[in-house]
Amino acid sequence: MRVRGCRSFITICAVSALVLCVPAFLQAAMVIGHRGMGKANKTIPENSLTALVFALAVGADAVEFDVQLTKDGEAVLAHDQKLERLSSGRGCIARTSYAAIEKLRMKDGSGTIHPAERISTLAMALEAVKPFVRDDAPFVADIHIKVYDGLRGDWGGMSGCPKTKYRRLVRKTIEEVRRAGLTGKVLLSAFDERALDYARKLEPAVKLGVLSFFSKRYIVDRAAAKKYDAVVLNWENAGKSIFKYARSAGLLAFMWFSRTDTDRADRFALSRTDGVITDRVQKLAGR
Repeated sequence: MRVRGCRSFITICAVSALVLCVPAFLQAAMVIGHRGMGKANKTIPENSLTALVFALAVGADAVEFDVQLTKDGEAVLAHDQKLERLSSGRGCIARTSYAAIEKLRMKDGSGTIHPAERISTLAMALEAVKPFVRDDAPFVADIHIKVYDGLRGDWGGMSGCPKTKYRRLVRKTIEEVRRAGLTGKVLLSAFDERALDYARKLEPAVKLGVLSFFSKRYIVDRAAAKKYDAVVLNWENAGKSIFKYARSAGLLAFMWFSRTDTDRADRFALSRTDGVITDRVQKLAGR
């Protein structure tokens, strides 16, 4: 009995020492608010300033949001190429000036227009999240660089909108991140690696994460070879072992759902990854 007790004590000490050696942000998986409070939130529009601040205020470790360029080169928070689902406007964001977009009002997940909620610029969003920067979290915002270019980058379908000028978008994003003083506290993520590689060329200190729908080791291998910081994988399509493989390659491993975003699925994923990009912030923030 004494031997067992000693062995148990030694094991506990060894595990405790190991935990102390692990960086603080790896000891607990991050809860990351998807477009702030989620794409289908019935009261708060996605990618709005209210959604970002509310998610962080209720306990999210970070928020994820999408960024695109207007016709005149302003970086705004928007997921779709067109304005119809997101706001009171119509047409392609890339063909609309910011002056016109600024006059629009945003819609929530039920399609209701909010009179006081406007589409935000990236500069506004960065200022809004800055007070929530924490030393024990690697970033406060995951900025999804939306690149619509046929089969490259994000899939936009047959929208009829112009291809994204990804270099222009990345340059503007880096400029705003630097201006906000958040170079080391944001993660730039994209499906299109051209955008990530260009971001690294412009700002070597920025954190980068490659997005992927699929579970392929070559994606992890390439991300590690390019010295990215993270992989952001689709949970339904990614074999669960890929997250462990990514960690073994020195990468943070984050996940997002396209179909099964439930409380149970999120909590299961949190136990196996470094973070979950979720529509269910309030249920997960308290763990």
